[in-house]
Amino acid sequence: MCTDRIGDPNTQLEQLTQYPGLSTDEYGPTQEILELAESHLRLFFYFMSPRLWRRYATESNRYYHQHLNERHKNLAATNVQEIMYFYGKRSNTKVEPHEILHCMGLLVT
Repeated sequence: MCTDRIGDPNTQLEQLTQYPGLSTDEYGPTQEILELAESHLRLFFYFMSPRLWRRYATESNRYYHQHLNERHKNLAATNVQEIMYFYGKRSNTKVEPHEILHCMGLLVT
């Protein structure tokens, strides 16, 4: 038979260590977050700021240009049609932050 051990002193945790600066305030979402939670999009951009998406786009473009010559060398051994396709792609337009957000939206849905 199972007994209720809530009041048992052996199940009570003792706080032996005092941590300086440990907050004793109430915990939970702040008023700012509660206001943002009315809109899923605003809440998303609170945690995943537009600055972050701009950084993703910048790094994607930087990666593309860093590895462009390497991809070109790998294509040197391929046939002419593939090389012509590559040159068409070489005039790559930059990745924009909103394009990454579109991809994220498609992944979420």
